[in-house]
This record gives sequence, C-alpha cells and structure tokens, in this order.
Amino acid sequence: MKKIRELTVFTIGDSRLLRTWSNVPYFMTKVFLEKGIHINRVNLRISNLRRRLFKYCFYLLWHKINKNSTFDYRRSYLHFSHIKKQIKRAVKEYPDADANIFLTFSFSSYKVSNLPSILICDWPYDHYIRHFKEKSPDFFEKMSIKRDYQQIAGSDLVVVLFKSILPSMLTKFEERKIKYLDQYVINSLHKIDENVELTGKKETRNILFVGGKNHLYIEGARNLVSAFGKIKKEYPSARLHIVGLDETDFDLVPDGVACYGYLDKGTSSGNQLYYSLLRATNIYVNTNTKWSGLSTTVEVMYFHIPVIVYPYDEFISLFGREINFGYYCYENTAERIADAIRNVFNEQQYIQMCRNAHLAVRHFTWSSYAEKLLHEIESIVNNKS
Repeated sequence: MKKIRELTVFTIGDSRLLRTWSNVPYFMTKVFLEKGIHINRVNLRISNLRRRLFKYCFYLLWHKINKNSTFDYRRSYLHFSHIKKQIKRAVKEYPDADANIFLTFSFSSYKVSNLPSILICDWPYDHYIRHFKEKSPDFFEKMSIKRDYQQIAGSDLVVVLFKSILPSMLTKFEERKIKYLDQYVINSLHKIDENVELTGKKETRNILFVGGKNHLYIEGARNLVSAFGKIKKEYPSARLHIVGLDETDFDLVPDGVACYGYLDKGTSSGNQLYYSLLRATNIYVNTNTKWSGLSTTVEVMYFHIPVIVYPYDEFISLFGREINFGYYCYENTAERIADAIRNVFNEQQYIQMCRNAHLAVRHFTWSSYAEKLLHEIESIVNNKS
C-alpha cells in the first residue's frame, strides 16, 4: 500500500496559529509533520473588497428584512466563487500531493483536481441552523446548504469530528464515504502525567468557565455567575474565573469573579495565563444545553479537573449517561448549578474524581487520531491509483 508522503491542507485561517478554529488545524498539521509528512498549507482567505461590496449592496438590507438569518458574506456565492479560484491555484501549485484535505464542509477540490478530496469538520451548516438556531433555513441559507452538500457528495472521504452528527450524515450521503474515527482529541500544548500529585487541590475552591460571546455560551455563563453569588456565601474563599467573556457581558459581577476575555494560547501571555488557570482549577462548569465547548471540556479533564456540564448529545455519546468525573446538570439554572458545585466541593472522593477525569480522556491523542485518519486516506489514495 502506498504511504502518504505529502498533503495539501486547506483551512479557513492560518493553520500555523493556535487560534484558528479551536486549535484543530494547528494540531492536525503538527502531528502530520511529526510523522514525516510534507504539508502544503493553504489559507482560504476572505476577499475584504468583496465582503464590503456584499455588505453594502445586500447584507444590511437582508438583515433588516430577516433578522434571524445566519446568512452572511462567508455563505454567499460571491465568496464561494472567490475561494474556488484559490483552490484551483493551490492545486496547480502543489501537483505532487497525495491528497487534498479541507478542514471545512463548504469547499472541496473534486471538480478541479484528480487527487482525492477529504473533508473534515464538526457539523454541516444545515445542522447548525436547525439544531443550534432552532429554525428552518431561509432561502439564502438553503442555497448555501445546497452548495455545501454538493461539495460533500463530490468528495472521496468525509470525516465528522463528532459522533452525534454521524447518523444524520449517513441518511444523506453514501455510507462508504462518511466516517467517524471513534475518538475525540485533546487540543493541549502540555503533556500531563496521570500520577501527578493532586492533594493540594483540596485546599482551594477555584471554578472555571470557558466560552465565547455568542448564544451558545452566554446563558450558561450568566446562570453560573448567579449561582456563584450563592456559593460565595457558603464558601468565602471560592473564586470564579471566566475566560472568553468580559465584565460588560454581565449585569452584575459579584466579588470573587474575574473575567479575562478571549485568551489566545498562541501568545506567550495568553498561553501562560490560560494554563495557570487550568492548573489552579478545582471545577470546570459549562451548563449550556446545546453545546458546552467539547474541546475545552476534554482539555480541562486531561488536567485532572472534574466537570459540571449539561448532558448534551455529543458528551453522552463519548462518556455515557453516568459519569464518575463530575456531575451532569440537567437544568441550566442558577439553583441547579449551585447544587452541583456544592456536590463537588463536598465530595469525599474528590481526588479520585480528578483522576477519573484524566483517565476518561487520556487516550484521545492526536497521534492516535492521525494514524486512523492516515489509514483512511491511504485506502482512498490506493483505490484511486
């Protein structure tokens, strides 16, 4: 079987930067390089001129008519045609690659290259609209979904990062080309020993939340701040650290709460602060019902941190309905969040709970994931040869 020697990786953003798409492009290309594979990096850049043209000729008017629409320049045919030209140039520039990898479901090289086209992403645009926005696609969203599905259907291999997305994808596309690689990955710059000393964790009461400034995170963050007001009265030494949001995102920030905004792990200051928070954290809390930031949750678990999360589909698919490394919070309310925090603070086997968190994710290595991915790509490459 022919071994993979060279890959062209297309990303929306710079794959050398940790901040690009939840660190996935950075770690994926890093592990490929470590395995001796030459990587051609292609950043699918947005045209600022076209974006401005789109904004003033269409976007502002459309969003006055349909305020709930998620359609923007990145979902327009204008952007699609611009990116296709970039793909054509890259294919000509790197003719010796064994395959083209796209870290998106929106673009593919199947019409402009004979090389295998592999798409890797979390979920399709249609799922985002129906599941997270809880609405049916509007006319322009449907047009973008149609283009995405054409790219998926034309590609040789489509890898979904999340197991819960697999069933719906299999109903729409050929089973042979849709894959889930039976594991998730830890996006961490540090290796953590499973036998690290943890007794000092009993002495502190540090709570961590990591999220972003969008509807997927904000409700849970605000409920956690309200819950912390109750917890602080019972545990005066408790501290709540919020990454990804600022004080202005809350009506009132109680004493003991620190907001850091966005921390870029790719910078020295952001990296140092982020990982110092992880090492000092006793509980990670994110109880948003649709999505609680799986990548971050898995990383904090790797750092021996018990978690309090809502039992959303993807988390259950990975860890089951019963967990020994924290608590499920079945209601995203201040009262229930406070109850769950008390349960962890009062847990007699707290240190074992910390170890259980690490053990539950320690096998989610990028090296293991890359081996599975390369095996799938090699099968495609050899079948096309």
